[in-house]
Amino acid sequence: MRNLGVRMSKLESVKARIRALRAMTIENGCTESEAMSAAALASKILAEHGLTLEEVERIRAKQDVGGDVELTSFKPRMPEISYCLVSIAQHFDCEVWSNSPVSFSLMGLPQDVFAAQTLTEIVADFMFVEWVDYETHKRRDPPGWKQDPAKYDHIKQAFLGAMGVKISDRLRRAKHDLRTVSNGSALVVAKHEIVRRAMEAKGIHLQKGEPIKVVDDFHASVAGAFAGKRFDLSNPSKVSANS
Repeated sequence: MRNLGVRMSKLESVKARIRALRAMTIENGCTESEAMSAAALASKILAEHGLTLEEVERIRAKQDVGGDVELTSFKPRMPEISYCLVSIAQHFDCEVWSNSPVSFSLMGLPQDVFAAQTLTEIVADFMFVEWVDYETHKRRDPPGWKQDPAKYDHIKQAFLGAMGVKISDRLRRAKHDLRTVSNGSALVVAKHEIVRRAMEAKGIHLQKGEPIKVVDDFHASVAGAFAGKRFDLSNPSKVSANS
């Protein structure tokens, strides 16, 4: 039997390792392939340090679970991550809400919150890279289209919206697969109860907002969906055109 206290004490060192990997960004001098390889390794480390059903049930059995739940707010690199942020949060059994168009909050077990925020930042980086590549090399509009703010924003939202929807589809399928494995559904139910109780104790009551509308531009939408296919969430360093 693994000791939960020892596991939790190791979380900070795990976070430090992943932060170091996250620092390997394109902006800091590594290639896109190297950045995606770092993301894949980060995903592997997170998977290895997830809590078991037994450990989650021990937390669930406590009268006060507030000390076992983390609440964090952050501003991702690309606010357009909102197109798939709910699916990312749900993938890691967290609750998420927006504080402003560019700021979000996550609540869940510490490992899950860190995993959700890490994947959010990885996907946001990938969205940024794909958008820059599209607008620089692949958009074939007449010269000057970038100088029209309304047209530029419309094309950008169509591309990133389609990309986010495709990534959300991947995450939902991956979560469905996880729930079919041994103890998968029980683990999800237990975590949700812990988070719900902690939110009630803090007086946090969420209201369902309006669905995010994805604008359409044929070329940008098709290119964005294809970009979303390229990002294999089980291994971000691998490119796939078949999902």
